[in-house]
Amino acid sequence: PQHASAIIFCINDEVEGFQGNGWWLGVITDVHPEFRYTFKAAHSGKEIQLDQKALRLRYDWTHDQWQQVTQNVTKKFAKGSKVEVTSNDDGFHGAWFQGTALKYVNNKILVEYDALKADDEITPLTEAIEVQHVRPCPPDIPVTSGFNLLDEVDACWNDGWWVGVISKVNSGDRYMVYFRSSTEETEFGHEQLRLHCDWVGGRWMRASLGLEA
Repeated sequence: PQHASAIIFCINDEVEGFQGNGWWLGVITDVHPEFRYTFKAAHSGKEIQLDQKALRLRYDWTHDQWQQVTQNVTKKFAKGSKVEVTSNDDGFHGAWFQGTALKYVNNKILVEYDALKADDEITPLTEAIEVQHVRPCPPDIPVTSGFNLLDEVDACWNDGWWVGVISKVNSGDRYMVYFRSSTEETEFGHEQLRLHCDWVGGRWMRASLGLEA
């Protein structure tokens, strides 16, 4: 089966973990800093911590090809679920805005934003968004040892999360972040940043690996 160290696993993901000299079916029961996970083996019920390289998605060999067993992409956008929305409008490239999925309307998702307001500047803004511009909220990835130079991150800024790159590490858990889309550079605290990842094929992928290569 395919194995990708860039995949970010979440609690309750059905995976295969490498133990002893083979791969065993199990489930993720906890997420730890530095991309380590608690893996509960289905055959024994025992839990151990494994790092990213010792885990892979569960695939079955069906019709002469590997098929990923579960994705549950549509479940991510159930009524009341938290989502993030992006826009192709000028000035908003690389930004994601959090909200709540209300319902499907003509193949679009009606989203009520958390921070964006309607024209009265009081009522939460509600929009019908095409599905390709909506994703689940990313998993919370603990970063206990601090961010590093050139880490690709999302910065909480102007009511949304904006993708950028750590351009300088300052003292006091402060960082300079460079935004390619606007060529601006701004300082943020550790609590205002998260590791950037991409929603691809119903899975979260670590985008920062591309900068490390």
